[in-house]
Amino acid sequence: MTWSVLQIAAAWERVHGAAPTEDDVQELYGPYEERLLSILDRFADPRPHVLDAVAELRAAGVKIGSTTGYNDKMMAIVEPKAAEAGYAPDFSITPDAVGGKGRPFPYMMFRNMEALGVSDVRCVIKVGDTVSDIREGKAAGVISVGVIEGSSEMALSEAEYAALDQTQREGPAHGWPASSVRPAPMRSFVPWRSCLRLPAKLPRALTFRPALAATTSACLNVRPPARPRRSCAGAP
Repeated sequence: MTWSVLQIAAAWERVHGAAPTEDDVQELYGPYEERLLSILDRFADPRPHVLDAVAELRAAGVKIGSTTGYNDKMMAIVEPKAAEAGYAPDFSITPDAVGGKGRPFPYMMFRNMEALGVSDVRCVIKVGDTVSDIREGKAAGVISVGVIEGSSEMALSEAEYAALDQTQREGPAHGWPASSVRPAPMRSFVPWRSCLRLPAKLPRALTFRPALAATTSACLNVRPPARPRRSCAGAP
């Protein structure tokens, strides 16, 4: 079973009689990181359709950047494996390169824009599958796209999700944990169900040509934003 952050916090409080503190987190993090480093190379394969989507984006002149919650040691394992599988962003960065101020701070987004020569935040789409991903995008002033399928907020393993029928996959009333679709007042936030290919036909209001798609290390597909302020075709 895969648990959401809220479920973990509630379980901790039931056992310990108090909400988890930062000291508790730090005490657990050391063994967690050691274990994670030992298995990360098994979890670097791109999700279905990611490579096709990236190829489409690059063919359209869109650059691919990456931010992550992983540190440099972790990405030193993940990046070569992902490249072997066919995925390599044009630029990637970890919180180590911005003084530890990763998500939800916007600085990794700005470093992506700097490295890839994008001067306008309105020409950037941030894609992620966690709340911190979306907060990072909103803090940077870019369009934020939330991928639902496979996200930690959904709190289902791949096997658990695969066992759901189509009706159960449609929302919390049919089996998703309520935390996965908790509404939030985020302007220009587009929830996106999965890492599918770009839709062949979009409503006119969604027509947009971004200069940069900044992604999380978890899922790399993007979708045009709901409220573009102007066309970014021809942006650097």
